Amino acid sequence: MAPMPNKMKFGFGLGMLGGVIAIAAMAYSWQGDIDSMYMVGLNMLVAVMFFGAAGTFTNYSPVSGNTALVISGAAFAVTVIAALYEATFIWVSVILALIALCCILVAACPNVTKWVDGNRTI
Repeated sequence: MAPMPNKMKFGFGLGMLGGVIAIAAMAYSWQGDIDSMYMVGLNMLVAVMFFGAAGTFTNYSPVSGNTALVISGAAFAVTVIAALYEATFIWVSVILALIALCCILVAACPNVTKWVDGNRTI
């Protein structure tokens, strides 16, 4: 087994950071009434997608290399949807979108996809 590329560690850290920021946004968006549930739900979906993206950059990645790119792209798409619905502050959405774009760049790296495909256990 070849050593894990440092880009994967960076992608894991970015995914975890995005998930933690989205969890904080989720907690902040709760207003105490039922009308805030869509904001809480969208922020929870963003957090889940970021944690899923972080999971694709682990040592025992459960998906193939190309699927890591798809999951990172889905994290970006959900972040944009949450921004369009104004689920959180716009600057938080911009930060999360930048983190998701960095995850996409890491997942698109040929070394990362080759390492994940070569060392993945089914």
